[in-house]
Amino acid sequence: MENESKEDDNDKHKLLTSSIAQLLKSYNMVSFLPYSKNDIDSVEMVLAHVDHAIQYGEDKEPLEPSKWNKDADDQQEFSYNQQKEMLETIQETEQKVNQQYTDITDID
Repeated sequence: MENESKEDDNDKHKLLTSSIAQLLKSYNMVSFLPYSKNDIDSVEMVLAHVDHAIQYGEDKEPLEPSKWNKDADDQQEFSYNQQKEMLETIQETEQKVNQQYTDITDID
């Protein structure tokens, strides 16, 4: 009698798991990426996907075309400063990843 009860529970869980998997597959809610803690490229790819998923940088103000801008020099300076800030942020992130990578390899 206990075996029948366990089999019924297993069937219910299999059906539930199958239904959840089908839902995730049909709406593309989950994707998988190759990852290796020893491969910098795979770490960077995962970080890029995370940035895209959380829409990192999407809150920045769009640049206006120069034909609408009264002073193109100011716009160019603004664009340069934004790019410089973004580059500094990327470099800081790379340094953190490299530091974590060296910390992990030192442990192994």
